[in-house]
Amino acid sequence: MLLRLQQAGYGYPSGFELKSIDWEVGEGSFSAIIGPNGCGKSTLVRVISRFLPLQRGRIRLLDRPLESYSARQLARKLAVIPSENHFEFPFPAEEVVSMGRYPHLGRLQALLPSDREAVAEAMRLTDTEGFAGRAISQLSSGERQRVLLARALAQQPSLLVLDEPNTHLDIHHQIAVFRLLRRLVDQRRMSVIVVLHDLSMAGVFCDRVALLSAGRLIQEGPPSEVITTETIRRVYGADVHILRTESGTPLISYSARPNREPRDEATPRGLLQEPAVGDIAQAAGIGGRVAQAVQEVARQRDRCPVDVVDEVQDGLGAHRDPSGAPPPR
Repeated sequence: MLLRLQQAGYGYPSGFELKSIDWEVGEGSFSAIIGPNGCGKSTLVRVISRFLPLQRGRIRLLDRPLESYSARQLARKLAVIPSENHFEFPFPAEEVVSMGRYPHLGRLQALLPSDREAVAEAMRLTDTEGFAGRAISQLSSGERQRVLLARALAQQPSLLVLDEPNTHLDIHHQIAVFRLLRRLVDQRRMSVIVVLHDLSMAGVFCDRVALLSAGRLIQEGPPSEVITTETIRRVYGADVHILRTESGTPLISYSARPNREPRDEATPRGLLQEPAVGDIAQAAGIGGRVAQAVQEVARQRDRCPVDVVDEVQDGLGAHRDPSGAPPPR
């Protein structure tokens, strides 16, 4: 096991407490930490990366107590990209990436050819070669985020931890970065932990999901088991539907305004906000007319559309044509 937390805890003077976290991260795994604002996601990352001292319990990295590593030793095994980064000096982007090699160098030692190769590869992987000579202070937030990812990759760690890595990235670079992380996990056996608010992204890319609420780890497992309509509504207090692709990947659906007003405590689990037909079709991989039938059945029964997709498809059976059109009436 790469990382193991046993009854790990940390409390702030304000009263918030990370409580008795038991969690394991295997080698070559891609894990997401999710949960509502203020639930302890960033605190957990800071404890794992030793930015905050562990107050209770134990953390082991590669079968060694986390506290037994020197700063240099830890930096060779673990790289962290915080959610906020500030640079007081306008270092060129390439120099910032080169800082990732410092844990591998002796005191006052210059970069070796192998170090420069690692820097060049990290910049190529993150598509940052084009602004290697520009000052980090002159880059956009998204460009700066990619430079920091390149620096972390230049460290060549066993574990990469990212706190909200897609905050400043456009959709093109969000997908590119997460595909890169997935490739590093699959091909190089690197382990990755990301703090995410985008539950669909967690469902698409991650192997495991850890769900926090009020400082506690309340559920951990595959995205298909953790990211469910019932669980997300309960923990986040959000009126959403979890749709699923044919492979079972969870996708989040919601509307601009409620289709029905919440009734009272007796309101059954069902449609509070109705996803659009197009959303159902895209998420479930079905034709538009089948999705329309799914929406109608779900509305009649006051159920989540994802719960009736299979039933509607089975009802249409062999009469369904490749376009998804229902049988003629």
